[in-house]
Amino acid sequence: MADLTTFKAYKKDYGTWFNFTTSYTATQTDKTILPSAGTGKSFYLTDMVISGTNVGSIELSTAPTGTSVTIFKSVSIPQDNVKVINLITPLKVTASSTLRLTSVGMGTHSLTLSGYKDA
Repeated sequence: MADLTTFKAYKKDYGTWFNFTTSYTATQTDKTILPSAGTGKSFYLTDMVISGTNVGSIELSTAPTGTSVTIFKSVSIPQDNVKVINLITPLKVTASSTLRLTSVGMGTHSLTLSGYKDA
């Protein structure tokens, strides 16, 4: 979790909620941004905030067996703008998988993720 700029977690009866922000000054390729939740545990992403200094896009993927599987691909994000995404159905990062980021053309950019981990 060295890439996490801030990481806040709090426990509820049905899981541990989290919120973190990670920032980069250049394009990222298959960068691990969230470690595995552990054996038999999954992460669920409920909200995202994406910002960047250039027009670009991001892709989030998981790597359950070493091969990345795309779970989110953004539409174009305007220059010097912020995109807020509130998911009705959470994105699942399956058990024992990491969450990875690939960014295209974003320049300096940040990503804030909120969600919960299995209890």
